Amino acid sequence: MQFVLIANGGDAQSNPNEISKLDFELNGPGSELSFIGFVIGRESQFYGFETVSNHLNTHSKAKFSIGAVMFDRSKVDYKGYIVVPKNAQYTDAFLNSRVMLAGEESRAKTIPCLEIEADDVKAGHAAAIGKVDAEEMFYLQSRGINKKDAEEMLVMSFFESQLGLIEDLETRDHVRDIVIKSLSITK
Repeated sequence: MQFVLIANGGDAQSNPNEISKLDFELNGPGSELSFIGFVIGRESQFYGFETVSNHLNTHSKAKFSIGAVMFDRSKVDYKGYIVVPKNAQYTDAFLNSRVMLAGEESRAKTIPCLEIEADDVKAGHAAAIGKVDAEEMFYLQSRGINKKDAEEMLVMSFFESQLGLIEDLETRDHVRDIVIKSLSITK
């Protein structure tokens, strides 16, 4: 199964102590999950969510890839769990979270959690949180591109790797349109 999350309308009034939970159970032998998340925060929006990948049988696979761009004073708080009990041998699971802080006061927190009891698994995680690259902005602006357009180009390039993970081309184009609209980019 491929699951695509688009979070682009967070509540500016939401409680940072409340989070949404997405729980996936991989029951059958050879079950597969590809989770691709897009988060776009504006103003003082808050996105608090966690994913749980419960591997309940052998040879299951799960890949989580979260990409977030936070503008203004927006915040994202993400926790990703991979749970592999003893009977879920030969599990292959990976969690990847990347956040671009495009606002001076934007914030991000990413916590990967691996609970592994099986002894023959492949599991890992990666996380990166960083600001818009000043050198890339300078380069684009030195080529006559205004600051707003340069930022939009960098943000779309950041999301392109996420979009490339979506297998169905029609779905990929639809998600790309939503991302462009969320970023107020005109085609």
